[in-house]
Amino acid sequence: MGRNLKPYFFKFQDKDVAAIKSVFKIPEIEKKKDMLNICLSFPSSRLACVSDGSGKLYILNTEDRERNCLWKLVHTFQLDRPFIILHCTQSKENALGCLLLSIIDDKDAKTVQESHLVYLNLVLFSQSVTSSGSPDFTTEKVFEFLGHTTPVYASVEPGVNGILVASERLFYLVNGKYL
Repeated sequence: MGRNLKPYFFKFQDKDVAAIKSVFKIPEIEKKKDMLNICLSFPSSRLACVSDGSGKLYILNTEDRERNCLWKLVHTFQLDRPFIILHCTQSKENALGCLLLSIIDDKDAKTVQESHLVYLNLVLFSQSVTSSGSPDFTTEKVFEFLGHTTPVYASVEPGVNGILVASERLFYLVNGKYL
């Protein structure tokens, strides 16, 4: 998405391009030197996860997408570096797992193969329901994996108990926090 475009998400209604309705607007993005594209993922039929490209992850309640409801922000997660969403999924027990990818230049690297630090962050959220019936999320765990090449494939395991990474080089668990 170009930097001059406003980050709105729209829904086409009745297959008529003239009937576009805005369902969510990302809050004002702090312009940073290192920014990535905005990305959107649907971990379930009632949730959406949006990365603003600068380090914030928004979890949205999309209600029933067939109806023309506005998407409601239910949780915000902040990471100290820009990331894109590789994969998100929600388990049958309503745990939400988001796999986030960040790539940082390593100015101290001695070889070309180690010139980039590739971080995979597995962020786990638990869901509860408020008295009004809307979902409420809390950040439970954050696991950080480090490698030196982008993965060919990476996803969150369907039960939200782990990740699968296919890569030319190894990734190592460098930090695991229970919040």
